[in-house]
Amino acid sequence: IGKGGENIKGIHEQSGATVRIWEIAEAPPCAMPDDRVVEVSGSADAVKTAVDLVTTYLCKFACDKSVLPLFETMKVGMPGQHNGAHWQQQ
Repeated sequence: IGKGGENIKGIHEQSGATVRIWEIAEAPPCAMPDDRVVEVSGSADAVKTAVDLVTTYLCKFACDKSVLPLFETMKVGMPGQHNGAHWQQQ
């Protein structure tokens, strides 16, 4: 995550946990082609902190890079509407 692993290094420095992104060839058979496995190890406190940091980064990345454009082109139907779909193209 990040150029040259800079975000992984930052997560390690902030948490004390070891964080490793598995190579694509190491992914389990059920993984989708774009899936990546993040392995976190260390003390319980270090792992919790690292998982929180990884999750925060991924949520920010997902919102900034993939989810936001979806919301820019779609609108959510209001609860209780009976139009058959809650997502509608604008």
